[in-house]
Order: sequence, then C-alpha cells, then structure tokens
Amino acid sequence: KGLLLMLLATGSRGGARPQEVMELLPLGGDIKTYRQDLFQWEGNNLITPAGVGSDYYLGENYFEKNCMDL
Repeated sequence: KGLLLMLLATGSRGGARPQEVMELLPLGGDIKTYRQDLFQWEGNNLITPAGVGSDYYLGENYFEKNCMDL
C-alpha cells in the first residue's frame, strides 16, 4: 500500500488532472484518488480559493492528520 500526494493547479496555466498524472505512472491494481482541495496560482504560489497555501498541505502535521488512514 502506498500513497502519492499531488498538488495540481487548476486552469490553463500548467494545470493537470490527477487521472492524467496516474496514466503516466507504471502502477497496477486498485487505485483510489481523493481530492482534498482546489488550487490556483497567485503569483508563483499555489493557493486554495480560501487563501490556504500549498505549504500547509506539504507539512508533516497535515499528512499525519489526514493521510495516515487512507
């Protein structure tokens, strides 16, 4: 069992869908995806519409609280 955390931007500037990324990886078996939030570009940073920066999602505390039981 593994976990892949992706931060993907929405929109036409460098955006990608999780399915597009997963198709490029040599993975087999039952794969589940969960969208936690949406991100958009603000300058050179990815943020949510609520203003939460991507650094919050990359932090160890977020991972331990939200991803360990997946």
